Amino acid sequence: MTAFLIDANVLSELMRTQPESIRRTRLENAAQKMFSADFTERCLPFDKHAAIVYAELVAHRKRIGKPVCTEDAQIAAIAVTENLTLVTRNIKDFTEIEGLKLINPWETA
Repeated sequence: MTAFLIDANVLSELMRTQPESIRRTRLENAAQKMFSADFTERCLPFDKHAAIVYAELVAHRKRIGKPVCTEDAQIAAIAVTENLTLVTRNIKDFTEIEGLKLINPWETA
């Protein structure tokens, strides 16, 4: 079974794309309820294993002239370390990262 790491931006994207309305309020309430029930204590740590992958990733990307921001490198390192598929809309900043599997939920059917 494939396991996933959901980029926090995927969650915030749900809120940003909705105009202020009753629908948005309902969506926010449903999301809060779901996230508190489904994701409580399921945040993955940036541990020493992820830190090693992070350092290698940042150094490699700098060497090839494609630097990566700190936050994206940390997210990628956690996904690679935990062997998880990263779910993000921000595919362009994560391409060409060795060992990283990606899914864009806005493009995948």
